[in-house]
Amino acid sequence: MKKKTSYASMKHKSFRQAITQMFENEFKIVGSGKVIDLIVDQLMQKIGEYMPERIPPGEIYVSAISKDSPKGHQRGVKGLPQVAVKLPIIDEYLINRYVRNEKSRFIRKDYVISLFKKAYEQGGVLSSADVAVILKMSEATISKYVREYMANNEEIVPTRGFIHDVGPSISHKGIIVGKYLRGELPNAVARSTNHSQQAVDRYIKDYERVKLCLKKEVDVSFIKSATGMSKKLIIKYIELYKTYEGERHEQES
Repeated sequence: MKKKTSYASMKHKSFRQAITQMFENEFKIVGSGKVIDLIVDQLMQKIGEYMPERIPPGEIYVSAISKDSPKGHQRGVKGLPQVAVKLPIIDEYLINRYVRNEKSRFIRKDYVISLFKKAYEQGGVLSSADVAVILKMSEATISKYVREYMANNEEIVPTRGFIHDVGPSISHKGIIVGKYLRGELPNAVARSTNHSQQAVDRYIKDYERVKLCLKKEVDVSFIKSATGMSKKLIIKYIELYKTYEGERHEQES
């Protein structure tokens, strides 16, 4: 027998259910539940047609920086174009995951990633700070979830930092260079990662600089001094070199 959870009742806390209860209790409509369901279905459809701008229960609108804003913008968000994006706070899919007794930490991580993606689909980009405020979580935790997701899925999450190339963002640079080293053409990498061709070319050029230093057998400190890159980024590029080119280089030597 399937264990019941306290979350199951949330399925009945919705605008649709409120309308159903009104017909059943206030209007005393005679008929089966299926008849009322059909009436409510038609009513919900008409509401969607005539009131598309309404905010359904369980959703919110927030301001996001436009994904088409200038990349590499380091002076903050003041003056940048914004768009309103609609985000789900409670929906049937989320409730069903709790009803199935899935681990809350997995639900939470997936939900964080989904907010970045939902915003991007609507033409906006959210920062980790944006999502942290919406969910009342720490920015560090949001950033951790994003890094873990990208490391496990080899997929770039469309945060503002990654899309606009703001901040260190070591993870996405590694993903981009990794795609290039696996044989993907730079223009294809740019399209698949939602980055400009200029940014992709810059990451590849930086990787090639690190690779050249490695062939001269210099240490990380020297590479850092010679390239001006951070130690973390250099170490990431060294890992990529060892994974994709190190063995081949040794054979050629």
